[in-house]
Amino acid sequence: MPTDQDLPGAPSPSGDGPTRARLPREPGGRRRVTKVLMTEAEYTFVSAKAAAQGVSVPRLLVESAANDAPTATERRAFYAELLAVRRQLAHITDALARIGDGPSGHDPATLTNLTTRLAASLDRLDSTGTGPAA
Repeated sequence: MPTDQDLPGAPSPSGDGPTRARLPREPGGRRRVTKVLMTEAEYTFVSAKAAAQGVSVPRLLVESAANDAPTATERRAFYAELLAVRRQLAHITDALARIGDGPSGHDPATLTNLTTRLAASLDRLDSTGTGPAA
């Protein structure tokens, strides 16, 4: 399979912008065909984007799929996870503030539970990586 650099539209080695050349021939040809059903509005959007980039609709779909940029679904999942971690951290911060404002007799089990939850939340945040590139 070609890499992103092999696909038309990848930055040229000189960095002066995208190239628009035909893909090289594949030994045996390209034999896989995929049918994509779209609404009229989706097709209008996709075909306009393909025309603006100087490629066919099928080529645009192949290049989009080969790109490492996250899809809209992946971005939504990332943001949902990030918001869940943020809510969890807000609850933990609130609980720690209440313990700090309370009487001097802190429950060690509560503090242990909160630090465990904090560590788990931070691990979740770390596992989300740097987030979507786009």
